[in-house]
Amino acid sequence: FAWRRAMAGGATTIDGAWIPGHVATHRSVADTARLDRAAELREVVSLHLAAGETDEACSAHELLVALDASLCLCEREQILIGRAHYEAGRTPQAATAFERFLAVYRGSTEAPAVALLLGVIYARDLQRNELADAVLTSALDRLTDTARREQCLHWLRHVRAALGRPTAEE
Repeated sequence: FAWRRAMAGGATTIDGAWIPGHVATHRSVADTARLDRAAELREVVSLHLAAGETDEACSAHELLVALDASLCLCEREQILIGRAHYEAGRTPQAATAFERFLAVYRGSTEAPAVALLLGVIYARDLQRNELADAVLTSALDRLTDTARREQCLHWLRHVRAALGRPTAEE
């Protein structure tokens, strides 16, 4: 009976599975193809990361970002991709991966450490001191580890000196 009601409400079937009408009518063929491709690329990234093939994982991740920059991997994989890009010297891609992590997982326990790393990348590698100041300032408030707080303060002093601003104090 529920199936008949769903079908009467505009649902459809795809490969034997029924799709509610509000879902079936709001997604174009192009959107469905894009989502399918994104799922495939996420799987490729996961498989390559699991195999330790970081260059291949990064390549697949770049295709995913090109498909839709708003997409994100799971927390662990997003961090691994950011680190892999960074270790390979692809700092703009690393920054993008870490930015996406912070946008999606801002409440994560890893977010302060990722923000610190992103701030260092902005300051040291990309010379984007305004962004570095904002990210590092935000990270400093959330870092609890003494060594990381000291590292954050070091980079804040560096960035603020470059910007001609008062230096950060503990």
